[in-house]
Amino acid sequence: MILIYSEEIGPRLSYIAYELLERRCGIEFKLSDKLDYYLNFSGPRINYSLNQSLPGFQIGPVGLLSSKTKPNQKLDILQNIHENPPVLFPSKGPLAVDILSEAFYHLSRWEEYEAVDLDKYGRFQAEYSTLHKFELLDYPVIELELEHLKEALRKLYPDISFGTRNYRYIPSVDIDNAYAYLHKSQQRGIASTAKDLLKLNFANLKRRVRVLRGKQNDPYDTYKLLDEAHASCRERPYYFFLLADEGKYDRNLSFDQPAMQSLLNDVASKAYIGLHPGMGSNKDYSKLISEKERLEKLSGQECLRSRQHYLYLRFPETYRALIKAGIKEDYSMGYASQTGFRAGTCLPFYFYDILEERQTELLVYPFAFMDATLHLYLGLEKDEALIKVKELVGRIKSVNGICISLWHNETLGGIWHWEAWESAYSDIVQICNE
Repeated sequence: MILIYSEEIGPRLSYIAYELLERRCGIEFKLSDKLDYYLNFSGPRINYSLNQSLPGFQIGPVGLLSSKTKPNQKLDILQNIHENPPVLFPSKGPLAVDILSEAFYHLSRWEEYEAVDLDKYGRFQAEYSTLHKFELLDYPVIELELEHLKEALRKLYPDISFGTRNYRYIPSVDIDNAYAYLHKSQQRGIASTAKDLLKLNFANLKRRVRVLRGKQNDPYDTYKLLDEAHASCRERPYYFFLLADEGKYDRNLSFDQPAMQSLLNDVASKAYIGLHPGMGSNKDYSKLISEKERLEKLSGQECLRSRQHYLYLRFPETYRALIKAGIKEDYSMGYASQTGFRAGTCLPFYFYDILEERQTELLVYPFAFMDATLHLYLGLEKDEALIKVKELVGRIKSVNGICISLWHNETLGGIWHWEAWESAYSDIVQICNE
């Protein structure tokens, strides 16, 4: 066990000590504001105060863990340019960084509570994030700095023992549009055909006719290819189904189509399934509940996990709604426009609600990269994307983290902007499994 002394012990310190020491380092801890007890303690000690005369390993607090500091206050985040990668929140002590405050800043998503730099979908933009600003977004900074902390503690306390973990890879797939042409309503089919004619898109019209006549496979029906790619994985994949009512951004196959029922049951027999809450559910809680009930009815399973459609997250509203709906795990923590680690970590963490000052029961799983990010947002070709993925996976492996990839069934179809990308996913799965 390790004892942490602090002049102020509040829920933020309790939360982040639990996330860093117990969940990531595998060591029990105890907090105390009793100086006499701290001075007489014989085991490993962390002095989380500005008093440099105290024994133990010092980490100088910068004030973020005080409940008096709120997200609407501007923070002067400094960068220690002498570290590679650089660190934020430099402070007094051997590490020269307040790792507790920095980790809380990232995991709580502090910077997103009062965010105004939103994109056209209402999402916080990666390009305005602190980690992107300091070119740290592609690094699991929390785990990297924890390795420095463990090394420093081992030097001071040679008998200290930390837990171990192994690298894991979890593939995940979002089903935004189960089929390109098949099983659509007559109204949608007529509208799509008319659109092709108006735009003189005869190639798509020809493909549509061939698929509907059974002369060509539907390009989004890539589920066998996904199965083949996942066959080498040590863990079952996760599939997230969009079952929302039709809307501007919610355009999947209708949930009451027999084809959707059949697909969902087939996938559920070999993968974990979760809900892909539609964009409309973000402003209407009743829609979230309706979509969750649909998934449970179709699958015969309790719905405990989700990933937001379009990765839409607003803090704390989105996660509060998921918790209220009974969701236990969320897989939305990542950006659409950039790869990397939105919360500075490649390990799951419990969501902390800053406004309510409490740790919640929602476990957040961050993903590292998405197909659309690599090709559509960053403009990478297949070979360039593979290099990027290798870099990310290498950094995750270096800290024995969890690599979660996000792919779509459409990507393997090889049409539209995904020409020549049909084999990219199997190559990426192989990289992640090595």
